[in-house]
Amino acid sequence: MTKKPWSKGISASLMILMILLTGCENGKDSAAQANKEEPAPDAKAQTTPAPSKPAATPSKEAVTIQHDKILAKIGQPSLLSIGDSHPGVKIQPVKNGVAVLRLLEEKGGKELYKSAGQKVEQNKESIIAVPGKAEAAGTYTIEVELAWDDKSKQTEQVYFTVTNKLKENSSRTAFLGDDGRMVYVPDYKGNRIPDFSGVGYMGGGVALPDVPVKAAVEPSAGDATKKIQDAINEVSKLPLDGNGFRGAVLLKKGVYEIAASLEIKASGVVLRGEGQGDTKSLWLDPDKPMSLEQLSESLKQKNATTLIATGKKEEEYSRSTEPGIWLLPRAAAPSPIPMCR
Repeated sequence: MTKKPWSKGISASLMILMILLTGCENGKDSAAQANKEEPAPDAKAQTTPAPSKPAATPSKEAVTIQHDKILAKIGQPSLLSIGDSHPGVKIQPVKNGVAVLRLLEEKGGKELYKSAGQKVEQNKESIIAVPGKAEAAGTYTIEVELAWDDKSKQTEQVYFTVTNKLKENSSRTAFLGDDGRMVYVPDYKGNRIPDFSGVGYMGGGVALPDVPVKAAVEPSAGDATKKIQDAINEVSKLPLDGNGFRGAVLLKKGVYEIAASLEIKASGVVLRGEGQGDTKSLWLDPDKPMSLEQLSESLKQKNATTLIATGKKEEEYSRSTEPGIWLLPRAAAPSPIPMCR
């Protein structure tokens, strides 16, 4: 039987169609297999509600200061003038409980006022006033004691400062008080600029006393620890004078090797060096190491009193009880410590 010319085209078309159908079937089988390997998530797991979280603990910001003249913001001075009404507090509780307020002086902690217990309700803002007006300059604390219904307790503080009329162009954060001392005003959380005005001998602003010399030590070769310590012990036995001093131990100009600790166990004893020297010339070049003998020799002409902490053992690091004297391991480069008046 003779084939018709279009039969080849039909056969080819059928083959292509069969391949496409086979591919579809294979795709269905693959999808079914994938579904078997990765089953759909359990419907119950999807609909089960998440466990409830425990009630949040009240944050410190649950209590803020409340006054028309005070900006309750970190870093902003919490400042009032004499005659202004006392500030109150704003409480935003996350629990039910009772609040008690106490107004305290910062210096001495004297209690100026204590409120009766006032109920506060969860998520309901409460404002509690402190009666009266600011009558005296100073810094004050409002202490808030919160006793929650679940028997837990929380204490918070807010701060404010009362001052007389500020001078023109004066800062509200730091200013000179009536007594000539700096006043640093805290924000409502008590943060303030650190007060360094009292740093120094007798709080600063006082000349260093000229304590009379009661013992003198001359430089010599070798370890000078015992010789200096003996002089310190000798002066420590003397009685205190009217200014609270026993006397000074003077280390004459030169180089002293210190292999152990120097201890001053009695008050009123001063350890003093001689000569100012050139402190810049005492710095060592780390790229030019030298032996202890070379260092001692180089420092003899510096017109100063210099202690070299040589240390005891290579593996031992220690610090003496006398401020400024460090003991380093012998393996390290010796360290010159200048002493001047």
